[in-house]
Amino acid sequence: EELAVGVHVDATAWEPASAPAFGDAHNERIEAVFVFQNQLYASAKNTTTGLELWRSPDGLAWEQMNPDGFGDNRNSGVNGSNATASFLGHLYVGTANAAAGGEVWRMLQPQQRTYLPLIVR
Repeated sequence: EELAVGVHVDATAWEPASAPAFGDAHNERIEAVFVFQNQLYASAKNTTTGLELWRSPDGLAWEQMNPDGFGDNRNSGVNGSNATASFLGHLYVGTANAAAGGEVWRMLQPQQRTYLPLIVR
């Protein structure tokens, strides 16, 4: 396919970047893909066990970052990318929950530790 500016686009140059549904057939769709602190995140809508939030350092290896539905299977999705935000160094995720109402969750950052040298006499 040729674009108006003369750039050729090869529409076949795609490859999967994750396992289908991140290995859970109940993950209906990927609702949002976004970057936070140089990590790629993807959220999967799941009306059975609850939404899943996944993170990748390279776009190929993924790890789940939350318990399904943040512990409530009725937290089924994130309403697309409109419900994710970075604020003051934290990641915030809003959920869709038709039974109890939506929630906002904040990812806690690991505590920074300072190690001093140990001098033994």
